[in-house]
Amino acid sequence: MTKRESAQPDAIAQAIVALTAAAKQTRTVGAGTWNEHQEAADFAELAAIVLTSVAANVGGTEELLAGRPGSWEADLVRQLVDGTARGDVDRYRTHDDGTHVEP
Repeated sequence: MTKRESAQPDAIAQAIVALTAAAKQTRTVGAGTWNEHQEAADFAELAAIVLTSVAANVGGTEELLAGRPGSWEADLVRQLVDGTARGDVDRYRTHDDGTHVEP
């Protein structure tokens, strides 16, 4: 673990707690119908939106990945963020509290 990584354990722990709670969520399908039921939330979509919003908040995909832009992890995150944003990462920008900001 690098010095930088050890300086941010609270942010990492908070992210893990928040994402774990999100992964445990369910959604209602067919609300108000005879077929209404609960199913697991779409965590892949949630993760894509979260990472894309973080990229927008820090100034873009490359700024998000500046720590190790050539790593295999960065390549996969880049693909996910760029695929989600479809050329308009700014529309995913949020306030610090997570609420949407108009670009």
